[in-house]
Amino acid sequence: MNPQSADLPAELAAVPEGERIQEAYGWAPTAWGLSCLCLAWLTLFQPAKLGSSEAGILAGALLLAGVLFLSDLRRRRRPRTLYRPGQGPLLGIYRDGKLQRTVELARSTVYLRRALNTWGPLTLLPLGMVACVLFLKEGMGGATLGERLLPLLVLGFCLALFSTLIKNRLRCEEALFPYPNTPGYEHILVPKAALKRIFGGKP
Repeated sequence: MNPQSADLPAELAAVPEGERIQEAYGWAPTAWGLSCLCLAWLTLFQPAKLGSSEAGILAGALLLAGVLFLSDLRRRRRPRTLYRPGQGPLLGIYRDGKLQRTVELARSTVYLRRALNTWGPLTLLPLGMVACVLFLKEGMGGATLGERLLPLLVLGFCLALFSTLIKNRLRCEEALFPYPNTPGYEHILVPKAALKRIFGGKP
């Protein structure tokens, strides 16, 4: 370990709470899990009897939805925490209460998005919300349980996806930290307000 990392405690408990920067999360896995449930619901409540191909689609959609929900739950239970002591050249990445590794800030950066990649998807939010309201109003009057519950699943998918877009594109940024022995960067979503604490006075 770099001798300069002596200022980085091995245990997260030794880091002052006010100096910890916890990883942020959107709701993308949950959103796509809900989209899989929508597909499964449409397949299950279709007028025709389920054939082998439809049964395969139903099983695959339910399995993928479960994997996405569990992966989202798992990552939220094990968030990464960042700590930079003072204006030093190193930053510590903690997980499960222990120092996972240190990174050199001189080799780290922030992911730069094109304006179109940020504002393009966000311009679809009003149209999406109007479509959700109309779909919900139409579907709640359906004759069957499937017709009445599907709009709620669609609404949940849209809300999760829209909140993810707003959080990831407007309220947070992706900090990129190089891997120690392999090419590429570890992407960690952090609140914009924390960027100055991470990269301020960057060596």
